[in-house]
Amino acid sequence: MHENIKKPNPDLHSDEWWLHVLGEELSSQEADLWQAHLERCEQCRLEWQAMAHIDTLLRTASPPPLLPDNFTARTVARVMQKQRLQRLLGFLGGTLIVTLVSWMVLSFLGATYISLGRFVSLVILGNQVLFGSLMRTGLGLFVIWKMMLPCIVGGVGVLFMLLMPNGILATLLILWISRRQPVAVTVAA
Repeated sequence: MHENIKKPNPDLHSDEWWLHVLGEELSSQEADLWQAHLERCEQCRLEWQAMAHIDTLLRTASPPPLLPDNFTARTVARVMQKQRLQRLLGFLGGTLIVTLVSWMVLSFLGATYISLGRFVSLVILGNQVLFGSLMRTGLGLFVIWKMMLPCIVGGVGVLFMLLMPNGILATLLILWISRRQPVAVTVAA
């Protein structure tokens, strides 16, 4: 780094040069070059005076106050206390959120349970009404079964004849299909 500064014509405005000057690593030739530059360049001269003034203030300032022996322990204790408080507040906030969500879910389930209870009671009542109606209908049919028996036997017989593979409906269906599509007979020569 210092090799490029010791060139015959260094850049006296560069950061490297200023660091070199502030580090008081100037040879006598570089010190003369620097003084001549400060006489010619007002910007560098003002900046150099400001830096010299700050350096004087820092050298003559009183030393920083001494901290009490227990300063570190008290600071660590405060940080730990704040961390515990933050964890506690996070836990309480999370608990509050879980409680509110649970309350909303339980309220919904309670309303659903009440509605379900009403529905079940209506279904039971409806089943009782339906069962009573079916029992009355069955009893009525049992009483008049002698009149219904010939109709039932006749209806089953008609269905049997229509739906059987060799029944009337199947025969009519085969005849109808065979008339619509003539069978092509090929004669072998």
